[in-house]
Amino acid sequence: MGVLHAGPGRAIGGLSALERRGLAHWHREEITVLLAKPHNLAPLAGVRFVGTRRPVGLFATGPLPTWRTEPAALLVAGSGRGRDAPLTDRSQRWSSSA
Repeated sequence: MGVLHAGPGRAIGGLSALERRGLAHWHREEITVLLAKPHNLAPLAGVRFVGTRRPVGLFATGPLPTWRTEPAALLVAGSGRGRDAPLTDRSQRWSSSA
């Protein structure tokens, strides 16, 4: 729904894309939709619109445009924000409990 709301040139990204590609145990209630900066969209419940300078359509595939695994994972890992990059927090907990 978020991709349709955002219009052409948009795609599912971040952890939402990774989940669609098969990543397990990282589910988020909020879906991430990537679109070119700047954007001027009305908020939509359950959808987080993220503006990016990257070419959104270049990394997307499928009838419901979804970023490929590699660029989606790199975007999540490089975001540096807790909600977008929980990989650091969880990996630190796993390594400290081992």
